[in-house]
Amino acid sequence: MNLEESITSCLKANGAASVYFTDISGLPEEQNKGFSRAVIFTIPLSPQYIRKVTGCPDYVQEKIHNSPDFSDDELYLTELKTDRVSDSLSDFFKHEGFSAYSHSDKNQIETGFLTVFMA
Repeated sequence: MNLEESITSCLKANGAASVYFTDISGLPEEQNKGFSRAVIFTIPLSPQYIRKVTGCPDYVQEKIHNSPDFSDDELYLTELKTDRVSDSLSDFFKHEGFSAYSHSDKNQIETGFLTVFMA
């Protein structure tokens, strides 16, 4: 099994529905951070959640009005999962001797790539 197959297998075992390897060398360096390749993966939301959200055009506003706690929201939980998987994949690459950069919120904040403004 080659590296791409191993990565795909690992990501799919963690819930990824699709995995892509792409050339990002043509992007400006502030976007590609000096990397030439990227791994892109998707973790789908459930059909029930999609129906619930599309059936309520003001889903977020209603959710905030009823309870500002999003800890049980499927999109929020899926975002947290993709961040964890991304960080784990980055750690795997580094362990194998490659350079890597996770686009998780945590990593982007820690490295200054994403600036969070608080009022």
